[in-house]
Amino acid sequence: MADKNYNRKIISRVQARKKGLTKYYTGKQCQNGHKAQRYVSTNLCVTCQTGTPVIQDHLLTLAKASAKIRGIKIQTYSMSKEIAIINS
Repeated sequence: MADKNYNRKIISRVQARKKGLTKYYTGKQCQNGHKAQRYVSTNLCVTCQTGTPVIQDHLLTLAKASAKIRGIKIQTYSMSKEIAIINS
């Protein structure tokens, strides 16, 4: 399979910061195996960063469904996606 990032210019984070870019490409895989651009501000892989809210939303949906089946009330906190079990 051909690398879909073949035409991306490899640039360091320091060079990207100096040029005022928000993303840069190293040509190396992140810790999760993605070969994608990274954010200059956080050094995080774009694929990992954009995938995180989707995973959190899915887990939250599962937790709500499980709580409903077991008859447990839960409180969710929208900013952090944390769940607290409310004992009734």
